[in-house]
This record gives sequence, C-alpha cells and structure tokens, in this order.
Amino acid sequence: MNTAEKVKEARMALQMSKYEFADAIHLGKSTIYRWEAGLAKPRINHSARIAALTGKPRLYYHLDD
Repeated sequence: MNTAEKVKEARMALQMSKYEFADAIHLGKSTIYRWEAGLAKPRINHSARIAALTGKPRLYYHLDD
C-alpha cells in the first residue's frame, strides 16, 4: 500500500472529511488532497500527527510498503 492509500484509509476509518482531517492535524485541505492524490507525501512531523489520531507508528504514513 502506498502512502496516498494509507492516508486516505486513515481519514476514512476516522470518518472524517478532508477538511475535518486537515483541521485535526493543523493543515490545509489542499495538503490532504495532494497526499491522497499521490502528488506529495507527509513530512515526518505530519506523519506523527496522523499516527497520534490512528494509533499506528508514525513511519507507517511516511513510507510506502
């Protein structure tokens, strides 16, 4: 699973819109769009914020499988 799929899976599992997810990790909605489209990847500090919401290790959202 690539990073884009992992981010979208996390957001959907939390039942959040892109706006709600972005707000929860203190970023803009366009950033979430770019991540889910595979145009960019989360920086390590952003991966840590996602991990805090989901309980997964922070590197899970930083690295592709």
